[in-house]
Amino acid sequence: VGRVVVVQAVNVLHHARLVGLDGGEDEEVLEVPVAREKRGLQHDLLDQLIDQIVQTALPDSKNPDEVSSTVKAFMTADLPTELIELLEKIVLENSLFSGNRNLQNLLILTAIKADQTRVMEYINRLDNYDAPD
Repeated sequence: VGRVVVVQAVNVLHHARLVGLDGGEDEEVLEVPVAREKRGLQHDLLDQLIDQIVQTALPDSKNPDEVSSTVKAFMTADLPTELIELLEKIVLENSLFSGNRNLQNLLILTAIKADQTRVMEYINRLDNYDAPD
């Protein structure tokens, strides 16, 4: 149950960041220094929350639904760098989901889009992704 709340919190914080404090109408109402201060606080809270998910909450999970919903939340929140960190923990470190073909494919595809310097490392380390014949 706690992990589901964390995933929902990622979505809520990201939504608030997009709608409320990153150029939305609410920013015009707030004084600029207050908006900047709140934006910084939200980014800090989001970073802390994501770090907790990536480092502790999800890597120990044995529940495929938790892994799936968290990965989807990171994708929906458009957090490719954080998604790479999360997938590295799940796929590259010895977890129940290390050999999952979909997660390995997603790690490579996300790296192609967000951090191409890591792609060859993943191709060399992973063994269950879809490769051209």
